Amino acid sequence: MFSHFKNSYLQGNCQDINSGVINRCVQRAWDEIKDINGYCLEPEFNKLTSEQPNIPIDINPFKISEGFGRIALPKLRRELHSADIEIVIAALTSLSDIVHYPERCYEAIRLKVTDRLVDLLCHELPPIRERAAFTLKVLAGMAMGKEFIVNNEDLLENLLEKVEDEFVEVRIHVAACLEMIARYWKTADVLVEMGFIPILLANLFDAVEIVEIHLDTLYLLFYCDGKQIAIDGNGFDILTKLLNVNEGPILAKAVKALSSLCMIKEGRQLAKEYRLLNELSRLLYDDRIEVHTAAAEAMIFCTIKSEEKIIASKIKGIPKRPIHLCKNRLNPSTQLFAIKALTSLCEHPKVRNEVNEKYYGDVEKVQITSERPEIQYFKNTLMQMLQWTPHRKN
Repeated sequence: MFSHFKNSYLQGNCQDINSGVINRCVQRAWDEIKDINGYCLEPEFNKLTSEQPNIPIDINPFKISEGFGRIALPKLRRELHSADIEIVIAALTSLSDIVHYPERCYEAIRLKVTDRLVDLLCHELPPIRERAAFTLKVLAGMAMGKEFIVNNEDLLENLLEKVEDEFVEVRIHVAACLEMIARYWKTADVLVEMGFIPILLANLFDAVEIVEIHLDTLYLLFYCDGKQIAIDGNGFDILTKLLNVNEGPILAKAVKALSSLCMIKEGRQLAKEYRLLNELSRLLYDDRIEVHTAAAEAMIFCTIKSEEKIIASKIKGIPKRPIHLCKNRLNPSTQLFAIKALTSLCEHPKVRNEVNEKYYGDVEKVQITSERPEIQYFKNTLMQMLQWTPHRKN
């Protein structure tokens, strides 16, 4: 385990001296001035991140035997339910390392290791629960592993229960496991049927890292019947509350989830009740790329019907920011969503006249990247919309 702090010994014993000064003095002491990176100044520590289990445990290494070659996985499988807790923890730790190799992962799935982890996921010791959830997450990285997990109802019920585990280390691995399962539509259907959507919505105010994973999972589960289930479970209200947080990834993923709900009639009706267009117009001015890109995408689905376009036309200066984002040729996704959102807004005469009077030259000069030729098609559609004159009866 590496220390989280650069020159931690000196910083711990000389706390009255600025850590940046200590770091630079150490560099000079080596008779070689190196490039000063960000960790030499602020922040004063280089924090390491890892997906490995990190709940502290005390194991006697001289008491544990190890398996090698062909007998490794069968041996570890047997030791998962040993009477000695230290052997169980050691077996889980070794298993979580071995299954990172695809060949070993498929072998573990064929040996039905997932079935042996059912009760360990609800074990009274947090290190065992954490390592069991982590192992399941790695196994779920394979298509076969996803199917084996969802075919075990007891295992799914335990995963559903451990979404709200008291230890954050366990919750984050359970969340990652569910997100991995939801990537495959066939296994995602099983999660929807088992009632995971209401539980995930109820836990969207957890730690930041866990909320990000839950939002990714929900977005994957919203592709079919999940939208209506989320709306019936007050999911729209929960997601709109996340629009007031400061974390960019959470903001962007919450907006993407809301845009998915707005694909159906009930979602767009709630968008009008919650005045979602006003929130999206505010988020368009956010400096973070992922946030204003997601807001532009959501605005497309919130301005489909004529009534929604009328509501959008009443927002002061609404076409200004999308026009500015249309010029961002270095970010094709932002440019694409901004052009499509602006096209939808310009279907209202008031917005179209405003764009023609103030910004027509800016729109005409928008440069399109050669990497995404389809964006040129949507720009041509926008120009046709601006030049369109409604037919009138004599």
